Amino acid sequence: MVIRTVFAFLVGVIFVYTFVAKPASIPSRSMEDTLLIGDQIVINRFAYGDRRFGWESVLPLSPPGRGDVVVFRHPDTPEIDYVKRIVGLPGETIEFDDGVVLINGQPLDEPYLNRLYLNRRPSPAVRVPLDHYFVMGDHRLVSTDSRRWGTVPRDLLGGPAGWILASRGRWERAFRRIR
Repeated sequence: MVIRTVFAFLVGVIFVYTFVAKPASIPSRSMEDTLLIGDQIVINRFAYGDRRFGWESVLPLSPPGRGDVVVFRHPDTPEIDYVKRIVGLPGETIEFDDGVVLINGQPLDEPYLNRLYLNRRPSPAVRVPLDHYFVMGDHRLVSTDSRRWGTVPRDLLGGPAGWILASRGRWERAFRRIR
């Protein structure tokens, strides 16, 4: 009986980890003040559908959206999970004007940003290809993101970061929803 219970538990954990949720740790300052070094987060792997199995066409799941904090892999470093915010959607043109992000020429409202962290350097305009996303860290001065290595293909998005499970030495951040 104990062996069956342990086996069922392990199968459940493997199922959840593979298809529903995955933990991750924040290693850098690129998402400050939204996420801090040492935050332990939960990735919702189910939210966008797992394209490996064709679920996005079967289940009514939401597509990645502007403002989503997402975990993804970059083609150049597929062994590393990155955490950034989606700023540009497929088909849009992204520009920068004195630290302000312009989407198709219109300023993007970013209430989650700490204005002290803005990078005011000019960057060339970027057209986001179909099925790709332009991602940026909230701490624009230290973040390496789509401004440097280009857009992220949809297939490499692991899912949105849903909650902070724990934060080293900052228990008041535990169980907070990531916005």
